[in-house]
Amino acid sequence: MPTASRNGSCGDNVCNTNEDPGCASDCKVKSFATDPAFNTNAQSEGIMFTVKATKDINVFSFGPVASKNGSDNCRAYTRAGDYQGYEGSGSSWSQIFHSTVTNLQTGVPFMVWLSTEVRVYAGSTQSFYISCSSGLRYNTGNDQGAQFVSGDGLLVNQGVATASLFGGVGGIAKFNGGIGYFGSP
Repeated sequence: MPTASRNGSCGDNVCNTNEDPGCASDCKVKSFATDPAFNTNAQSEGIMFTVKATKDINVFSFGPVASKNGSDNCRAYTRAGDYQGYEGSGSSWSQIFHSTVTNLQTGVPFMVWLSTEVRVYAGSTQSFYISCSSGLRYNTGNDQGAQFVSGDGLLVNQGVATASLFGGVGGIAKFNGGIGYFGSP
């Protein structure tokens, strides 16, 4: 359920952050997988990437692909704008998830429900950083910052892999998994 405050009312065809979740004409739960087959060819502890909203959205979950089965300590962070220049600076990010999760199967995404929803306004860029101590699977990229997939109201760009929490920036990475968000129909 959206939690922040913003003006709007049911029936205005805009999913506002204070909208009643029962207002189906305004808010629709949306999700998509960056690669429906969840094919991966690389792994790292974390992945930083950006999304650009083409309409107002509220991101509420991610479904990263685990590197191994079992319990894992995972975190998610966000910041407005680009992550470039902030890869090693944890103080420049807001933590939106930190918990032990259970990965049931290697190569299959597991849902992470964020502690705080992230509002991304149309035309805005938002960075996300997802890190799990046992590692995440991803696809190698070839053009950092370039769009590689889109959903209804959301463009996802290639980012970077990290070898440790806010450290060891490696190759170009395409986030592999699911993204859950509220958006206008």
